[in-house]
Amino acid sequence: MRLKIVLPFICTLPLFVAMAGAGLASRASVIRLTNTADTIVMASANATTVGGNVSATIHVEQVLKGLPRPGDTLSVVWTLPRGSWPLSGKAEFSNGHGLFFLLDSGRSWSLVPATNGDARWDDTYIHTPATVPQSLRDVASASLPARASPLDKVLLEVIVASEAGAPTWVDLIPTFRESNSPVLAAAFARFLSKQDAELTAIGFRGSLASGDPSVLLTIHQNYATLSSAKGWVPLLQDLTWYYLNPAPEAVQALGQIAVDSTTGMDLRIAAATALAKIHTRPSLQYLAPLLETQNLSLLTAAVGGISGFVNNIPIGGHEPAAGAWKYRNRDTMSHSIFDERAISQRRAYYVDFWKSWWQQNQTELR
Repeated sequence: MRLKIVLPFICTLPLFVAMAGAGLASRASVIRLTNTADTIVMASANATTVGGNVSATIHVEQVLKGLPRPGDTLSVVWTLPRGSWPLSGKAEFSNGHGLFFLLDSGRSWSLVPATNGDARWDDTYIHTPATVPQSLRDVASASLPARASPLDKVLLEVIVASEAGAPTWVDLIPTFRESNSPVLAAAFARFLSKQDAELTAIGFRGSLASGDPSVLLTIHQNYATLSSAKGWVPLLQDLTWYYLNPAPEAVQALGQIAVDSTTGMDLRIAAATALAKIHTRPSLQYLAPLLETQNLSLLTAAVGGISGFVNNIPIGGHEPAAGAWKYRNRDTMSHSIFDERAISQRRAYYVDFWKSWWQQNQTELR
């Protein structure tokens, strides 16, 4: 049996940059950039753009991947996407500093742009300050593994730049989900104590991505402040869709949020949905009371979570695990659902069944 999942979807789109006379451009994955490039350098650059051609001189300060040495000068010629050509046709000059991702043909250097689609030269590399406080670098560098990968070195520079006040070019949360970088994990913990609202928001989201149970308590206690701050909607999305830590302290924290009638309904629904996707035995103590609520989203989480446990569906999964399972039978399978529309149309069919089931089994499961 496959459980039908239809949940409220909160979406944050990738960062898009509209160009005059051009299409849309989006930031490239820093993981793809790092894996694709032969050479990655921290450098200053002087570039001249004429028509659709850019000639740049890159002055290497630090090598994160590849063979150049600090102090080397590299020449790069790059052709802009046609929609990004300067409309005037006059020469344009640009000076910058940041991370450059390069390919080495053996005879010349070419650029792996940090922006997909139509973009100008200044969008092709990750901008960083020319100087940052040594104290920031020392703290961040402590999280580097003994044999740091090029990705960890790149992320370190992105983090240090962000802590120094530069815009955060890289979407750090999906990067962490894919890489599990210790540099990012350490940064998220530091970000929680920052005064910068954007970094604090990233810290909360990153701590959720790492599965940290303690951040759930912080979110619960500071709901009034956080819910009106920058980054609240992405934080709810992360909790709803990605938080799957089955540890008892995490389940308890989620459950306390889900049943707390004094906190915001948006946070309660996010926590209840996460709890339903985890649906371990301890979670039932918090999901069962939600069967009495009138809120359809909370009801859906309760039915979906309890039926997920009863039918032995793996955490975050949709299909029952193979083999015998004590609580699963034909009736429990036919009453399994995680679909708000279906429950709204047949509320008694689903909700009353699971109320009755819980009354019969709660003593054994407490």
